Amino acid sequence: DYAESNIVKVEDLDDCRDPLADCALIKCALIYLGLIPKEANSKDDIQPYLQNFCRVGEEQIGLEVVSASLLPRGSGMGTSSILAGCVLVAIARCVG
Repeated sequence: DYAESNIVKVEDLDDCRDPLADCALIKCALIYLGLIPKEANSKDDIQPYLQNFCRVGEEQIGLEVVSASLLPRGSGMGTSSILAGCVLVAIARCVG
């Protein structure tokens, strides 16, 4: 399976609680690490939040997170929790 999710607006993260949504685990990790403040409006562009999150000032940037697993979704092999931990560490290291 291949899934891609382009986040342009805050509302593009709204399906993070749906385990069947594309990239839900990565969306949750970004929210948990503080990409989006609680007071963010769902119609806001993601760019200013991403700039603040990555501490880059005004330059236009993107953040690409790539993950892969050979196990099928819902296999019960614990890959979600392992992947979640890896994604949290990788993003935290990337943005400091």
